[in-house]
Amino acid sequence: MEIEKEPRNYYDYFVQKVRIEQEKIKLNRNFDEFDIRTPFREYFKTFDCLEVEDGWQIDCYYAHSNTGGKPVIYVRKPDEDIDELLSRIDNKRYMYDHRIFEYCQSVNTIDHLKVTDIEKGLFQLLMLDMIGEDFAIYWHAGYGRKTMICSKRELYEISEKILDKERKSEIEKANDFPTIEESKDCITYRILTFNSWRGLAEESYSIKKAFPHKISLIEAKILVSYDCGLRY
Repeated sequence: MEIEKEPRNYYDYFVQKVRIEQEKIKLNRNFDEFDIRTPFREYFKTFDCLEVEDGWQIDCYYAHSNTGGKPVIYVRKPDEDIDELLSRIDNKRYMYDHRIFEYCQSVNTIDHLKVTDIEKGLFQLLMLDMIGEDFAIYWHAGYGRKTMICSKRELYEISEKILDKERKSEIEKANDFPTIEESKDCITYRILTFNSWRGLAEESYSIKKAFPHKISLIEAKILVSYDCGLRY
């Protein structure tokens, strides 16, 4: 996949760029040897308008079992190491343990990320929160994966697959996405997303300009229901 020569806008460009970097991180199916952290550090550089709060480090753990696996992005203090927790888990081959999620989710990662550019940075923060972990996904963990639609081209390609002629014409007249509304304290993004087991949806999020940049879901509604029929 290559970035289009003329992306429609910065948002279209950035989503394409994230996808390219995600595709570079390949899954090693030998779980005993899999280490996501080295490629993750390079991947996180894609989010070039984000920086980690002083006194914290960002990292990534690959949570998996015999039925699926996905990366979990988290922040930690420099003197905390998830490897020490992993060493106490009995079932080392399938390191899919509720204690890992308690550890990774005990601190809200978004609360410890600052933006260096308000409009671009808050969009990058939202994308990290929504699709930032959508790489090296294995088996059942893929059900929740979303596609961000930031161009008419993508909307057309998806509508060709899931809509009849009349409804396709209606959807393709939709406003360009994402749409952005800015107020004194926050920016609101309206985004089109597609999931192969849910369909086409419109989601609205408000993000505070001031640090910590709290993300709030305003509304999520299905515009067109769709199920690809594939079951893992």
